[in-house]
Amino acid sequence: MATEAQRQRNIIDSGFLDNVGAARTTPLQLNNVEQIFVKWMGLLVEALQRNLHAVNGGREINAGGNLSESIRFEYRVSGRDYIGEVYMADYADYVDKGVQGIGPNSRNTTSPYKFKTAFPSKDMQNALILWVRQKHVLSDATAPRGLMGRNTRGYLRNKVRRNTLAIALGISIKRHGTRATNFKQISVDEIMDGMKRELAAAMAKDIRININTDLLR
Repeated sequence: MATEAQRQRNIIDSGFLDNVGAARTTPLQLNNVEQIFVKWMGLLVEALQRNLHAVNGGREINAGGNLSESIRFEYRVSGRDYIGEVYMADYADYVDKGVQGIGPNSRNTTSPYKFKTAFPSKDMQNALILWVRQKHVLSDATAPRGLMGRNTRGYLRNKVRRNTLAIALGISIKRHGTRATNFKQISVDEIMDGMKRELAAAMAKDIRININTDLLR
């Protein structure tokens, strides 16, 4: 007959105590077709992120950062329908479709969005100031340690020039608008044919795929 010490040792060795208080979860099981669909949806997210840092028609697109990091997908299956839903930050559609300017020479005349005021908001100015700093448009003097610091005049001069440049850029953007990037449709087109072929081969029958990229967080 096992002693109390032996019984305690057996319980410890069994690993039972490792699971006390832990939620019991069943690992997610995907069939072969779902694995293929999930793989291609992951490739779609990568394409969306890549096309936010691309060259389109000779023009550099650089709209990544928080937007790129916000992109994620969910999916569901309904009969023969495979439905992918891509979520991203709430301003993604402005980047995708662009915004019409308020001036007569707007670069964008087809977007459903249009600027309403000619002067950039404080938030827009701050974003453009950050952009100017990141692009090193102006040489950045060291911040002064005191009122009479050696770099005080250079620092204040650059600060004024940076703020003035940000306002000028904001007015120009609002006047001329922003071009569409179409990064959503470009990305879907990149992966759709390959995904259809692989899924159709795995299922040996026709399937329908619907990808919605208009969902916002």
